Amino acid sequence: MSSAISYTAYMNFHTNPATCTEGDDTRDSEGQDGLNIVANHQLIISQQRMYLARLQMSKLASVVIESITHATQAIVEEQVQHPKPRPYHNSVLTGYGWVRELIDGHPDRIRTELGVQQEVFPKLLDLLQANGYSDSKHVLIEE
Repeated sequence: MSSAISYTAYMNFHTNPATCTEGDDTRDSEGQDGLNIVANHQLIISQQRMYLARLQMSKLASVVIESITHATQAIVEEQVQHPKPRPYHNSVLTGYGWVRELIDGHPDRIRTELGVQQEVFPKLLDLLQANGYSDSKHVLIEE
């Protein structure tokens, strides 16, 4: 059984279903009556509605994806232009412990932090002691 209808029968029904009569070209090749045209017409309308719904969902999905893309791009640009600051002085040690860490650590670090090379620092301490400087009640001379 074929569900296809003639174009003329479809157009007759679609434009004015009340004018379709038994004698009109409302029968398909299988001899089904105009009710088949109504069913096909409803099927076409249903398919058109589903197509439009899918189209709207597709457009909505595109808008959502575009919004997410723009938000992600804005976040990345912000991170590149204004990176999170990294603390420079991040040693857990303070006072004498920090100075010992500098003396025993990488030579470039003591030069960066105190402005003297690793070999010069002990000589500086000796010079200070030779000129009468000594540890105070709460602070060692190394600090």
